[in-house]
Amino acid sequence: MSKQLPATAIIFVEGAGTNLVPLHPAPWRPIVITFNAELEVIASDGERRVIGAGEVVLVEDTTGKGHITKVLGDKLGLIFVRID
Repeated sequence: MSKQLPATAIIFVEGAGTNLVPLHPAPWRPIVITFNAELEVIASDGERRVIGAGEVVLVEDTTGKGHITKVLGDKLGLIFVRID
């Protein structure tokens, strides 16, 4: 079990897939939970990661150039939990 983290907001995102979000840093430090989406995340240094449906990721990319996010497939279903 992890230590308790303070959550200040929970945001649900649903929609069509094949979205591309250009290079950006995370606006705040979120935990991202994918419930029916698969995402490809490309870091500013070129590193690529695929995050599958059901995965939970802590995003700490809040400074610098950031990352590109691409939805793979035709569904987008995410939960952002803002932690401070």
